[in-house]
Amino acid sequence: MEDMTVDRRVKKTKRQLRQALMHLMTEKPSRSISVRELADRADINRGTFYIHYKDVGDLLQQLEDEMAERLITVCCKHAHSSGEDSAFPYLADLYHFAKDNADLCLVLLGPNGDRAYTERICGILRDHFLRDFVARFYAGDPERLSYFCHFIVSGNLSLTLEWLQGGAKETPEEMAALAGTIIRAACGYYEYAKKDGGASHRRPFYMFHQSCCQLCQTFCTSSLSSSISRSLVMLRTSSSLVMVM
Repeated sequence: MEDMTVDRRVKKTKRQLRQALMHLMTEKPSRSISVRELADRADINRGTFYIHYKDVGDLLQQLEDEMAERLITVCCKHAHSSGEDSAFPYLADLYHFAKDNADLCLVLLGPNGDRAYTERICGILRDHFLRDFVARFYAGDPERLSYFCHFIVSGNLSLTLEWLQGGAKETPEEMAALAGTIIRAACGYYEYAKKDGGASHRRPFYMFHQSCCQLCQTFCTSSLSSSISRSLVMLRTSSSLVMVM
């Protein structure tokens, strides 16, 4: 019983420190946060902090590693899936993961987070699942596939952070449908461009623009938040600009 009590106390202390660090990192980067400041915000003494961590960087590193490991688990769950592509269960699980870890995602992947960690997370998304996932729809050469995966991961990361910052009003399933439709539309554009062989450079852009317009009509008239709707309108506008180039 005594061991269980101690274990609960340790978990409570670590939870307080995590929450305190996340709050402070919304104000400034971790390198500007002292142990004293962190301990005061968590309402514990510095001695208790040093029982569990060497310094603020050690705490941050552990939080980053734990989040990365959980993300790998989500990716590996779908790595060899052959289910219905249109359901996008992988994307739904990713958005569930983001919502369940909203405080970490917004801080660690936000403006005061470490750029190298953002790259690490993007690498996990690309290498543990997305490359094979996109290859189902895009039969282009490997180099372009790599570029395309970088584009998709960056876009989805921005969309996810926008969603979380807006209070995650849409369900993970709605966000997965939105992200999945964008991916399929973009894959269709690249595949057509390859088959077209450059005979009509405007036709593929036209097809992509039409897909963007359809996305806006489908999603912007639904219950999506205004911030997500604005993102779709910007996508449609961008495709219109490409059309007249």
